[in-house]
Amino acid sequence: MIRIGFIRSTSVYMIRKLSAYLKAIRWFEIGVRLGSPLIAILLSIPALNYGHFSSAILGLIGFFFCWVHGYALNEWGGYYYDRYDPSKGDRPIISGALSRDEMLKLAIVAAVICVTIFAMLRPVLLLIVGFDIVLGIFYCHPRLVWKGKPFFSFFALFSVSVTDFLLGWLIFSNDIKTGATIGIFFGLLGITGISFHEVGDYDSDLRAGVRTNAVRFGKGPISWIGFLSYSLALFYLHSLIYRHLIPEGLIYPFLLTYPIYLFLFWRCLRGHFGAMAVKSFIRGYRLIYFVIGIAIIWILLKRG
Repeated sequence: MIRIGFIRSTSVYMIRKLSAYLKAIRWFEIGVRLGSPLIAILLSIPALNYGHFSSAILGLIGFFFCWVHGYALNEWGGYYYDRYDPSKGDRPIISGALSRDEMLKLAIVAAVICVTIFAMLRPVLLLIVGFDIVLGIFYCHPRLVWKGKPFFSFFALFSVSVTDFLLGWLIFSNDIKTGATIGIFFGLLGITGISFHEVGDYDSDLRAGVRTNAVRFGKGPISWIGFLSYSLALFYLHSLIYRHLIPEGLIYPFLLTYPIYLFLFWRCLRGHFGAMAVKSFIRGYRLIYFVIGIAIIWILLKRG
C-alpha cells in the first residue's frame, strides 16, 4: 500500500510539473512568430516535395524551441520585476508552480534541442541561432537587462525579428542579402511589438525600477513610435514589391486590415495609453497578425 501511494503521489507530482512546463510555454506568441519563418520557407522553397517538406517541418520545430528558450529565459531573468505585475500572477514561475532554476533548465534544454535541429539542417543556421541566444542573454539576464537601456530593446527586437525570417529563408536559399532585405520588414514589426509591450508593462516596470524606453520617455512617445514603425513597415513592404523581391498580392492583407489597426490605435489613444487600453490593443493587433498570416500563407500556397 505504501508503494502504491508513493507511485501515485509521484505520478501526480510529475503530471503537475509537466502541466506547469507546458503552461510556461508561450504557445500563442510563438505561434504568431512562426509566421515569419514559414513565410520565408514558402518564398524560398524550390518545390513542395517530400524532402523539402521534411526540412521545412524540421526547421519550424527548431524555430519553435528557439523561442521556447527565448521566452523561458525572459521569464527567468524578469522574475523579480514581473512579480509587480498583477496580470502575470498566473504564470508558473510567479505562482510558484516552477522555480527560477526549473525555468532556466527549460530554457537550456530548449536551446540544446534548437541548436541540434539547426545543425542537422544546415551548419550556417547555427550562426543565426548563436546570435539569437547571445542577444537573448544580454536582453534578459538580470545583471545586464538590455531591455532597461535606451533603445537597446528596439535593437534587440528588430534584430531577432530579422533573424526569425532568415532562419526560414536560409534553409533553402543561399541568398542571405535578399533574405535580410525582406527580413527588415519583420524587424520593423518587431519594433512595433516591443513598443506596445513596454507601454503595457509601464506600471509594473516603474514599480520594479526597470528603465524601459516607455519608463524613460513616456508612454505616449513610445506608443507613437510603435504606430509609426507599423505604418513604415507597410511602405517598406510596397518597396519590396516594387523591387520584385516578393509577390504583389502579399500587401493586400495589410492594406485591408490597416483601417482596423488605425481604429484600435485610436481607441488606445483615447484610453490615454493605460495598461488595460494597451493590452486590449495588443490582443487586437495580434488577431490582425494572425489573420494576415493565414491570408499570406494561402496566397503563397496558391501561387506555388
